[in-house]
Amino acid sequence: RGVVRLRTRTGFIRLAVRSGVPVLPMFVFGELDAVEAVRLLPRPLASWLKRTLRASSNGFVGRYGTPVPRRVPFNLVIGDPIATAAAPSAAATDAEVARVHSLYRAELSRIYHEHRDAFGYGGRELVFANEDLAAG
Repeated sequence: RGVVRLRTRTGFIRLAVRSGVPVLPMFVFGELDAVEAVRLLPRPLASWLKRTLRASSNGFVGRYGTPVPRRVPFNLVIGDPIATAAAPSAAATDAEVARVHSLYRAELSRIYHEHRDAFGYGGRELVFANEDLAAG
């Protein structure tokens, strides 16, 4: 409950770079409170599914222990757009994706920290999943 873990993937950034459109960072406060993930399978089987099929085996529980989400407000905060530059080669595209991804994560962090107290996330720390794994 004290940590907000985000996985930032780069596929949508790569698509934006190829298309020459800006990336718009957004964060929705409240969605973590609507449902909670529960493990449906034993850990070894769940790990095998995740590795082999790249599928999640979690279920979600909301209101009254059902899959219906709890009634909580969702508050969408939109950050500043991040412009992308056309890249003439694959290496340049990779460099542009890395640059935009870094700016995207910084903007997500900025809007999260700027608005978290207003939306009840004051005690929750924002952690990017790949940073968390690298540290641990």
